[in-house]
Amino acid sequence: MNNQQPVRRKPPFIVELEGMLGTKVFVKLKSGRVVVGTLKAFEPVHMNIVLVGAVELFEGSEQDHEKIIIRGDSIEYISTA
Repeated sequence: MNNQQPVRRKPPFIVELEGMLGTKVFVKLKSGRVVVGTLKAFEPVHMNIVLVGAVELFEGSEQDHEKIIIRGDSIEYISTA
């Protein structure tokens, strides 16, 4: 009998996000806000992300954040900046 566990491959979006770690990303939120910062961490279940050195842009204003945690269900998309 073969007792080996099947190899579980990571979903492609997880592989893509892992490749973005440490790089500057552009995050569009469902609220219309945009946050640009360096992707420090993410968790694959709910897609919560952590950005450092971030700038939040909304209705012509900017707000700096040393570190910001963004809830995954509020994200419309993530792109490299």
